[in-house]
Amino acid sequence: MNTQELKHRYSTALAWGALCGLRSMSGPVLADHRPRRFARGPLQRQLARPAVARTLQALAVAELIADKLPFVPARIQLPSLIARATSGAVTALAAPPRRRWRRARLIDELAPALVAALAAVASAGAAYSLRRALTRRLRLPTFVGGLLEDALLFAAAARLRG
Repeated sequence: MNTQELKHRYSTALAWGALCGLRSMSGPVLADHRPRRFARGPLQRQLARPAVARTLQALAVAELIADKLPFVPARIQLPSLIARATSGAVTALAAPPRRRWRRARLIDELAPALVAALAAVASAGAAYSLRRALTRRLRLPTFVGGLLEDALLFAAAARLRG
């Protein structure tokens, strides 16, 4: 893998991980997964299965709704952070390579996943603090803060997908 490919791989993993910190299901649902017949890696093939894709989409919609409810626990609690880190890692592992898929060394696959997991945890904390500060300073309802966060998420995902 040359330097340009490494840079792309890690920057993509970092970006998708950060989005998974905003909404844990955003990465697996919004990432550019190929149709099953074009999926090259085993994880890509599993995520491209219709039943899996529909389940992930339903979970993502439920998360978008639940995020705005006042009784939902904060995203910075441990179970939520674990889910976000896992989601970021899975998204990085399943990201389609720029070139034809080939067997890679284990470290070439796991290192970007670790970067994505760490980015998800970091962005969860940052987004939580930013949302709290904005809603307090501007006196916005948390529902509006959540909608602004969703808008940021979808704009960033559209940019990442190209």
